[in-house]
Amino acid sequence: MTNFIEVKVPHGITTDKELLTPNHSTVAYLQDTGGVQVDCATSATQSLRAQTTTAADLRPAGQNNVMSSARTPWGSPISDPSKINNQTIITVKGISAEIGQALQAGIVVKNADGTYSEAASSATQVAKAQAAKQQAATKKVDIFTPGNRKNLAGLQLLMGSTAVEGILAKASASLAFKDGDATGVARVLADAIGLDPATSESIIDGIMMDVQNFGIDYLTAQGVDGEAAFEWMFDNTDPVQRANLLNALCFGDVSMLGWLAEQYRLSGIKKA
Repeated sequence: MTNFIEVKVPHGITTDKELLTPNHSTVAYLQDTGGVQVDCATSATQSLRAQTTTAADLRPAGQNNVMSSARTPWGSPISDPSKINNQTIITVKGISAEIGQALQAGIVVKNADGTYSEAASSATQVAKAQAAKQQAATKKVDIFTPGNRKNLAGLQLLMGSTAVEGILAKASASLAFKDGDATGVARVLADAIGLDPATSESIIDGIMMDVQNFGIDYLTAQGVDGEAAFEWMFDNTDPVQRANLLNALCFGDVSMLGWLAEQYRLSGIKKA
């Protein structure tokens, strides 16, 4: 038995199948996969191919947004934005809707010049949030307590920024490789500015303590067990990576803490 989805008479006007009479020159019995056109006068038949046009077919080449699916109520694509009005049909997530309805739903907005454009989608909002998060992750922050900040400022005046950067890199490497050479770094500092080794070592220890404390607190604020993560880092990660992370923190760069948090999380998954 024919599955009537739609019946059309000349000029494409849809009608109920019960109203068909021999006075109609042709009728079409349409199904999902095709159909048959019947000449009522001669009973001649002709196979029909089901319509396969989708919203994507109506879009200009290279466009995939909501507004590129704009078409008239009778299905003609609209390429001129000025021709779009409240009765224009667009496709939103596979569903056809009038511009007026989409406007009320907040899917599209009306511009000052009278044209319409797609409102910021959830995907766009997510992308913006991710970009903001990434920007925040790479933003330089002041990680030092007032006393150590003052010590660093004094060292930069006495030694210059480049020499201080070298000292911090050596201190980070010493801590990362756990080689107990903090006194060696302190000795370099002492020789450079004429401090006694004990004072130099106290300065280095204080700076690196701030670095670790800040890293732990930062991760904890992100919902990670910061103290456990740092302990895991010193026991399980490559010392070069540890040194890079610690040295980055010396300059307020927190971007590698995201790497540590992810590695620590994955370690828990592997154990499970």
